[in-house]
Amino acid sequence: MKGLKPRVGTCVLHLEQVAGSFTAKGAIASVCEIETKVLFFTCKLSTPEANEGTGVNFNLEKNELSKGGSNLLVTAADSGITSEPKGTCPGVKATKEAKEKATLTEEGVKAV
Repeated sequence: MKGLKPRVGTCVLHLEQVAGSFTAKGAIASVCEIETKVLFFTCKLSTPEANEGTGVNFNLEKNELSKGGSNLLVTAADSGITSEPKGTCPGVKATKEAKEKATLTEEGVKAV
């Protein structure tokens, strides 16, 4: 929706790298929320933290690692993420196909 300014909460992605590989599997480490207001409605989109037993938001595979001087650069482009609406979100349904894209710089961290 054009003109909306959503509030994006903190989202933590836990990464596990196999030594010598420049890819990592990810898992949502804490609940992520995006909130927006339209007229008098407040809609929150919530992404629950990973559950290894059910596979929800676990084993997210599109995380590329690269070197940037003394820093580790992470490019995440994961899909298959479970997300659900909370509050009043007309026309928004729960999905297991949400996507996330992010570029991160981990200062002083190196790939192994």
